[in-house]
Amino acid sequence: MIYYGYFMQTCVTVDRELMDTELKNVVTMVGNETVVSSEKGDVQRFTYDYSFWSFNESDAHYASQSAVYQAIGQPLLSTVLEGYNACLLAYGQTGSGKSYRSVI
Repeated sequence: MIYYGYFMQTCVTVDRELMDTELKNVVTMVGNETVVSSEKGDVQRFTYDYSFWSFNESDAHYASQSAVYQAIGQPLLSTVLEGYNACLLAYGQTGSGKSYRSVI
């Protein structure tokens, strides 16, 4: 049996976080790499099949829902329609849009 699976992690920001000039973004995503930097200067790099940045639409590497669907949703749906088993695991903060992003 062939099994295809994808993992999706989401996070939500609130207006309070966007307005606070003291807060610093510690996560960046470019290409298939997610980079987490601490205030101490420690950097951790994680490489995935896909890593989508959807925090700020004005960023050059912003990934729209359409781009996420084209990269993950469409291939996953195609394999299901071919009769293969598939799984999409969505992980993230409550209210961050996991169900919405999985269905859209």
